[in-house]
Amino acid sequence: AKFNRSLNKFSEMELKALSPYRDTTLTNTQLFEALRNESLPAWKKAEEALTTVSEEKLSTKVKEKYKDFLEYCRLRIQETELRVKSWSEDTNNYDDEIEELNKKIVAIINRLNPVGK
Repeated sequence: AKFNRSLNKFSEMELKALSPYRDTTLTNTQLFEALRNESLPAWKKAEEALTTVSEEKLSTKVKEKYKDFLEYCRLRIQETELRVKSWSEDTNNYDDEIEELNKKIVAIINRLNPVGK
């Protein structure tokens, strides 16, 4: 039950964190300000919601999902921090690292949402 409540809070924060990407009216500056001021705090709250779960009480299957959600969240935090850093330093030096993080994020999403199951 606590895992489900944590997952609900995580989902709520994930929606908030990803919302700047869906807002096509934002300029680049507005997007990166939104990433810094909205997305990053939301990802950190999502991580906080997940870390309140006591792992030892979870079944093996749920524990695997929990670890995936937590890793996904931590990767999103890293990715968002790098995007903000890249923007604030006006550089593309982090593009490769961001791309690698995105590949890991997609791999976790695919694990959590397998196609055809």
